[in-house]
Amino acid sequence: MIPIVLVHGTRTSSVIWESQEEALRLSGHLTTAVDLPGHGVRTDERFTLQGAMGTIDQAVNACARPPLLVGLSLGGYTSLAYAAEHQKRLSGVVLSGCSTELAWR
Repeated sequence: MIPIVLVHGTRTSSVIWESQEEALRLSGHLTTAVDLPGHGVRTDERFTLQGAMGTIDQAVNACARPPLLVGLSLGGYTSLAYAAEHQKRLSGVVLSGCSTELAWR
């Protein structure tokens, strides 16, 4: 099974993924939900894109094989930025609740 890394939106935390994590684990997927800087257990930290990318990178590095990266809202933007730099380290990317104009080349 493909591991899954879940990235929350602004003003939320990894806690929002509890139900999804449970369902995914019951399906045999190893899941990890992260707290971005400035959120959840890391509310005392200042949010920066660099810090968010480092958080995602740590979660991806902890996976035994390239994970599916799932991002909601702010987590979608940071996941997209991460995927742009590290495509080969991911199995895929799912973005939800964020809008962006994609340029196909």
